[in-house]
Amino acid sequence: MKFGLGLMIESPHDLSIIIAQIQETLTNSNFPFKVDIVEFKNFAESYKSGYQRDKVRLFTEA
Repeated sequence: MKFGLGLMIESPHDLSIIIAQIQETLTNSNFPFKVDIVEFKNFAESYKSGYQRDKVRLFTEA
């Protein structure tokens, strides 16, 4: 059984290339978790209110 981790990225910048590189690196590594990385701007509208209510902020801009 492989556990997963979901990360939401909120940024005014387009990070799609960087996110793709990170996902490829994780896929090709022996990291024991499946990691889904999503940019908030690409998140389904129907899920955004629940996400905003339940999110746990890990980092903020300095």
